[in-house]
Amino acid sequence: MIHLSTLLLAWSLVSCAPASGLPPDAGTGSRGQEPRAAEPSGFLASNDKGVAAKAAGWLDIVPAILSRFGLADPRAVPRLPGSSLPNAANGTGSEAGRAGPRPNIIMISLDTLRADHLGCYGYNRNTTPNLDKLAKDGILFRQAVAQASYTLPSTISIFTGQHALTHGVPLKTMKLQPSVTTLAEVLQQHGYQTAAFTGSMHSASPLGLDQGFGTYNSGIEYERLVDVLPRVYDWINGRKNKNFFLFLHAYDCHAPYELPEKYKRLYETDYKGVLNQFGLGHGAGNNIKGHTLRAEDGKVYQLGQRDIDHWIAQYDGALSNMDRQIGDFLNYLEELKLMDNTIVIFLGNHGEALLDHGYIVKSRHGDIYEEGIHVPLIMKLPKWLSAARGKAIDVQAQLIDLMPTILDWLAIPVPGQVQGKSLAPLINDTAPKGFNEFAFSIGASGHWMPWRVCVRSLEWKLIQFCDGPDMGARYELYQLSVDPNERKNLINARPEIARPLKERLKQHEALADPDLLQGLKRFQTQQGMTGDRSPKGYRPNILMIALDAGRADHFSAYGYQRPTTPNTDDLARHGILFRAAYAQSDLALPSFASLLTGKYPGKPGLSGPGPAGAGLTLPEALKKEGYRTAFFSAGDLDGPEHVFSGEFDLYREPKAGTGEPAPTGQASAFLPEVFKWMEENKNSDAPFFVLLGPGGPSWPYLPPGTYLGPYAGNYEGLLNSLPLSTAVLRGIGKDGDGWYLSADGLSAEAAPLSGKSEGLGEHGAFLRPAAPPRPYQETTHVPLIIKTPKWWLNTENTVIDQPVELVDLMPTLLELVRSPGALSTGAQGQSLAGVIMGLKKERMDRPVFTGTSGAGVVSRSVQSGDWKLVRSGTEGGSTQEIELYDLAVDPGETLDLAPQKPRIAKELLDLLNARAADN
Repeated sequence: MIHLSTLLLAWSLVSCAPASGLPPDAGTGSRGQEPRAAEPSGFLASNDKGVAAKAAGWLDIVPAILSRFGLADPRAVPRLPGSSLPNAANGTGSEAGRAGPRPNIIMISLDTLRADHLGCYGYNRNTTPNLDKLAKDGILFRQAVAQASYTLPSTISIFTGQHALTHGVPLKTMKLQPSVTTLAEVLQQHGYQTAAFTGSMHSASPLGLDQGFGTYNSGIEYERLVDVLPRVYDWINGRKNKNFFLFLHAYDCHAPYELPEKYKRLYETDYKGVLNQFGLGHGAGNNIKGHTLRAEDGKVYQLGQRDIDHWIAQYDGALSNMDRQIGDFLNYLEELKLMDNTIVIFLGNHGEALLDHGYIVKSRHGDIYEEGIHVPLIMKLPKWLSAARGKAIDVQAQLIDLMPTILDWLAIPVPGQVQGKSLAPLINDTAPKGFNEFAFSIGASGHWMPWRVCVRSLEWKLIQFCDGPDMGARYELYQLSVDPNERKNLINARPEIARPLKERLKQHEALADPDLLQGLKRFQTQQGMTGDRSPKGYRPNILMIALDAGRADHFSAYGYQRPTTPNTDDLARHGILFRAAYAQSDLALPSFASLLTGKYPGKPGLSGPGPAGAGLTLPEALKKEGYRTAFFSAGDLDGPEHVFSGEFDLYREPKAGTGEPAPTGQASAFLPEVFKWMEENKNSDAPFFVLLGPGGPSWPYLPPGTYLGPYAGNYEGLLNSLPLSTAVLRGIGKDGDGWYLSADGLSAEAAPLSGKSEGLGEHGAFLRPAAPPRPYQETTHVPLIIKTPKWWLNTENTVIDQPVELVDLMPTLLELVRSPGALSTGAQGQSLAGVIMGLKKERMDRPVFTGTSGAGVVSRSVQSGDWKLVRSGTEGGSTQEIELYDLAVDPGETLDLAPQKPRIAKELLDLLNARAADN
């Protein structure tokens, strides 16, 4: 078994709280006008529509795990559509819709987009000329209401046509139930090709949003149009002559705003206030109340109007940058001549607070007030479907109305579950009086906020807050027609208006089961990690992926010339990439022991410190902090020298207790149980720590043909007929005549191998050295990536060059979650928390130690700066071989400088001996 070679830490959110790289500019060249032009004749945005190259990754398991939890792109396999049904006249739309051709459907959803900051909704800044033109050429719904003020329930409502209290996500369950039919499923059954491209884990496939999509592509966190659109262009390019349904969701308007320089300065140029110290993300937003910002160090800052104007100016700049790229996309559709037969629907999935009611970000994007739920909704229809152009509709529209509207236009029967109404009658002026008289929306609950819900008409709006089980409900009443900003609460002045609206809310609450409502109305006292990092504060889940045998220099994020690991590269762009991370051994057992104990292996080659001498381990320390712990491995790691299974609440490995070995690296042996365990535990009040040990690129290499093709070429050599097993790889060697294969049971004599070794066998052997083992760079330099929730601790697009070791991870994790015993566990590693949080500016350069053993030979190494010394010898023997390498000029360790540099060799040998004495 090879060393534990890559460690990916993905930090997610606990309980019902939705989790929340610095992408390049989408294009600074311009072939159109500036985005502030008044009367565009065409869509203004202009940039190159580059399509990201598709890279077939040899590292298959990590993308599978990441995509399952919404952290990367799944390599979706298109599903076969159901039987195509004729457009029977079962809808309520126009006759043109029944008789005309079948249209494409493109739904563009922008996160945190409030209606009142768009020009077509009357905003005083010309933020959105392209969307204004879309509204002028199409249909504008002036009073559109989102069914929730945050992403997950709102998006589920769009896809299902159901209110949040009915589908229950995430109020009762974190995942859409398969029994609920989605718009994509219906369209797929009627012959449509379906695809979704989203920019965050808040709308990721594990949440059930992929139901009915042949392709579902979710980014990691807050991906903008510049990240998402190239994948959309690529997908559309292959389907120009096929009917499709496309859902596009991006985060350009979501804090923190990542803008090209000209958009940062579009609406202001000289801000030098206090917000420059904190940025415009969750770190500052979560700690702003009213005009007061309370920093984590206890300092209090008072915000003036100039500070608020600055935040608003950056939000507006984000809208203009988004609008430019939407204009590019619409121009692209025009160039492909798709607009003539495509229904385009543009919407905001919820709004955003800009201190309208004293909060930014913390109140979940505007809470239940108008800034959080009043969203833009614009449609442009093919002429054969509707002749309406430049039409503005003042009747309320709900986002749950989109599914029945689309099916109505296609004359497809609407599933009985749908609670929305087709908006087609509003467009063709046949809607009855009282159509959509009342609209409903919910706000998030938990952490800082109680459960709340509202009912809205064009005239009045009633909000119910459930502050706690003993306090009952608190209400606010606003007359929107004269007080659209909801400043004057009339709940006491107009009880005759409030009474019937309260009855409407009771009817709406009847959509949910009583247990759900009781839970929602329970007062939540849990504090957010950003505001309180004490032991009683918020604790993130920890997902640790420890991949066997994945050497750093074969990851494209580390500069490899092949695009082997696009999903892992994406994770690195959204987190911290450690360029110089080192395992403590080239074997899995001692590496895991160092990882779980924070200590160096006492005897390289064994599984590490035994249970009696290990002290407090990482899973045990986290259990003391209330974590639930689980370990899933693809290989046999529970050796007799270190009983890992006793330290986790749940321990799973294919060979444990079965007597039947599973092939190393086959994650299918445990992934289904991993998914089930995480889904069962993610709604618990306690966070979890999950350690995954997939074999990944460890032998035997058994990737699907899709992954072999780009790299294997037309190889027809000897190894084609042999599995790359232990016997084969250990039998590969090198002498004066070149590479050869001589393995027991495989050949009677050595067989020559032709061709060039690609990045393996640097020191004359594959797998485990046939010669005495050495802890060279190829077996000890490992990838290390850590990603945290951006709103909790923003570490996005960070690269750390200073050397770190796997023994550092235990004290690092415990300090990050504010464990009181973080520094008293006996760990020999150093916490990296200060470096990660940007508190320590100085480098932490110190020696790096590794060790390995085999065939009676022990090898240890120490690396200090650019110099590395390797000491090898037989166990208990007096003869020691010393090698010295200058990694700055000889990273492949081919030139031994020990004879030429005796002083440096002596200094490093003293360091190595001192470390050995400590163990």
